[in-house]
Amino acid sequence: MIVAITPRQWSGLVQALAIGTAVTALEKTTGVSFAMEGARYIHRETLFQLVEAAVRRGDPRILAPRSTPPVFAGRVIKHSPGP
Repeated sequence: MIVAITPRQWSGLVQALAIGTAVTALEKTTGVSFAMEGARYIHRETLFQLVEAAVRRGDPRILAPRSTPPVFAGRVIKHSPGP
């Protein structure tokens, strides 16, 4: 799961995934700024396609150093179903 709620997280994600050109073009087309969480929510389906395509192209071990602050920091926690 990738979450980018704040403007700083969003800009870090865009930088890490190298999707700035596509995001800027979409902002121009829609007339909104995706720095605003509400705009990202409204256009989430289109943004999801951009993010998904970028993640499929990339290697998470390479993506992490691209972002400031690190977007892909953290650890994977395995969920075990309860009894």
